Amino acid sequence: MTIKTVSWLSRFQAPHLIGAVTAAAVVFANTGPANAMTSTEVSAKVAKDSSVTVLKIEPKTQEGRAVYAVTIMRPGGNRNDAYQVNKIIVDQKTGEPVLQFDTEGVHRQ
Repeated sequence: MTIKTVSWLSRFQAPHLIGAVTAAAVVFANTGPANAMTSTEVSAKVAKDSSVTVLKIEPKTQEGRAVYAVTIMRPGGNRNDAYQVNKIIVDQKTGEPVLQFDTEGVHRQ
């Protein structure tokens, strides 16, 4: 007994369908949490954008959002904030700092 399967796609339609499915998979893969920046990328971005030295970076979650807690040190010099160490919160997807104060200046946790 042999079973014969009937393809509903012709040999001309199959490559187009495969191409469309592959393109959709690429689009959806780039929109999920998998496109978050690595700690190395975030460290380099923060150091470049803020002219600071990144001392430590650790993944965290803040209000359901994936973030990095980045410990930074300001450069030396003849200023009051020379060598000052601070911790900032940075979004994992964009590498941008997350607002820690609301519009009234009240610290958010």
